[in-house]
Amino acid sequence: MQSLFAKEIVAGRKPKIKPAESGAREQFRTRFKQALSGCLHKGFLLEECFGPIWEETLDEISLSEKEQRTLYEELLAWVKTHPT
Repeated sequence: MQSLFAKEIVAGRKPKIKPAESGAREQFRTRFKQALSGCLHKGFLLEECFGPIWEETLDEISLSEKEQRTLYEELLAWVKTHPT
């Protein structure tokens, strides 16, 4: 059973994509920021949104372990400097 929170995050999602390797990080970054902004706009807390959106975006756009580590740290720093 999906929670209301999960349904709200998933609502309106685009289908999975297979990006070119060179643009995967940029596509991931863009998709993640858009989804996080939408979630926060709906009134959810950052702590509620970050993890599920990270996982959902990773399901849509594949990244290597190294790219994941780098981008995760970058996006954590980004959310700390961009208040909601």
